[in-house]
Amino acid sequence: MTTKSKLIIHIGTGKTATTFLQKKIFPQLQKMEKIIFLEKNLSSLKKIFYTFRVIDDLNNEELIKEIKNYRSSIISSLKTNKIPHIISAEWLHGWDPDMWERLLLLNK
Repeated sequence: MTTKSKLIIHIGTGKTATTFLQKKIFPQLQKMEKIIFLEKNLSSLKKIFYTFRVIDDLNNEELIKEIKNYRSSIISSLKTNKIPHIISAEWLHGWDPDMWERLLLLNK
């Protein structure tokens, strides 16, 4: 059976066992070669998010460049590794309801 390559984004809001999934379940699934857990890849994504929070401008050229580079790396991995990829980070959603709508735009 061939597993389809796809990207799963797990946003996990507060108190929904996200840390348990990140520390226990996703690494185990990766060891079994069922998924690619993009844990180490999160530093690039975090840089994009914090840059966005500071400048709050999705039209900023430097931010657009960072987003394109990040997306290219994910797309490349998806093409190379034909198993599902998972990004899991609660900060993609954030704790501040005032940021949810703006973060939704960035997550798209």
